[in-house]
Amino acid sequence: MPALRTYCNPLSLPGSKSRSLADPAVIRHDGAWYLFVSWDQAWVSRDLASWEYHPVEIPVEVVGPALFERDGMFYLSGNGGIGMWRAPHPLGPWVHLGDILDSRGEKAWWADVMFFEDDDRTLYCYHHSGSGIGTDGVFVTPLDPISGFTRATAPTRQCFGHVPSHLWERWGDRNEHADVAWIEASWMTKHAGRYHLQYSGAGTEWNSYAVGLYTADSPTGPFTYDERSPLLKSRAGLLRGPGHHAIVEGPDGGLWCFYHVLMRNDDKLDRRLAMDPVGFDAAGNMHVSGPSASPRLVPMARVHAAAADADAAEPGWLALSIDKDITATSSAPGRDAAYAVDDHARTWWQAADLQLPQSLEVDLAGAFTVHAARIILREPGRTRAPSPATVPRRAEGCVFRIELSHDGTTWTVAHQHLDRTDDRDIHYVEIAPTRARRVRLTITSTPPGLPAAVLDLTVFGRS
Repeated sequence: MPALRTYCNPLSLPGSKSRSLADPAVIRHDGAWYLFVSWDQAWVSRDLASWEYHPVEIPVEVVGPALFERDGMFYLSGNGGIGMWRAPHPLGPWVHLGDILDSRGEKAWWADVMFFEDDDRTLYCYHHSGSGIGTDGVFVTPLDPISGFTRATAPTRQCFGHVPSHLWERWGDRNEHADVAWIEASWMTKHAGRYHLQYSGAGTEWNSYAVGLYTADSPTGPFTYDERSPLLKSRAGLLRGPGHHAIVEGPDGGLWCFYHVLMRNDDKLDRRLAMDPVGFDAAGNMHVSGPSASPRLVPMARVHAAAADADAAEPGWLALSIDKDITATSSAPGRDAAYAVDDHARTWWQAADLQLPQSLEVDLAGAFTVHAARIILREPGRTRAPSPATVPRRAEGCVFRIELSHDGTTWTVAHQHLDRTDDRDIHYVEIAPTRARRVRLTITSTPPGLPAAVLDLTVFGRS
């Protein structure tokens, strides 16, 4: 399979212990990127385009993972007071160094920890208190390297708390709760001597979840609120509730933001991953170019495109299929074909029964040059709670093909997915540029006992 030139959110990742993927942390090592998420799992990539799944062997459940590297060793922590772990490689083997102790010598129950090493090698841990009070905000504590970063070297200091006048921080899908918030998931980025402390609010279960920013001249503050906040927020359509992010330098030398977005189908914490580039303007203001809903160039393709033509940094492919006329070979009651192209994360088409093959056919209402397609499969009847203990990993995936046509009579196969061992639920495929008016997706095989079902079918291209 040729290397992808583009990617599309939500990310298409193979394998996993559960469908719900959240709380990303990314670390770069030896020419590869290691993407960790909650519940002891990771992916490895050498280009931020193709990913390989790896379980993480560790005797504790890691939720909200945080990693850093010091002198050739890797350190890992997370929520629930799991303490500090160390390994010679990002994938382990991991050895427990002990609980993290605060300046009073008491066990720290901090949540959503993030580790930042300043230029003088002081390591700071940014976190929220873990007390279950979402309004107390973000704190910072310096850690001692001699103890394996298990002891604080100074008292914990509050960076900022919830401010009710920051309407987007308020809890609820419409930010309706003025005195309730969940300020969490901080991330520190240093640029041109300035400290940019990002955070998420107002609750990961809401479409209103977003990323805000404070800045300072010191890693411990005082911090000033950036009135441009939130820097990353919901857009109309499929990508809602972006937040709990991590930033890493990519193979192109630029910064990339990984974050999760909300699906919320089988569980209110049902999420998937996304990524977009990060930059700074001439005045040093930070911005995140997302959440993007159409295909973007992968990091190295961006470099090559910019070198050839600075105006060609993105492919400019449009979503051609949203709310277009669509038919299906069959539909279950209340699961009409139109739900596959409505650009919504909580609706889907489902076949009337287990009979195969089943097809969806979209009329683009005109001839376009088709370049790519995104298929998000739906798996009704299978629990997708965010815990691997209750989510058995599938042994096999769907088999499908994409066909294109001018007249709806003569069809050309544009893509075939034949690997039954590829168990991902999100597929993004590039298609050799082809003029067509009609697109047909045919599912020829599903995991045992599951009907053909599609949450999203989006076709991308140009007029």
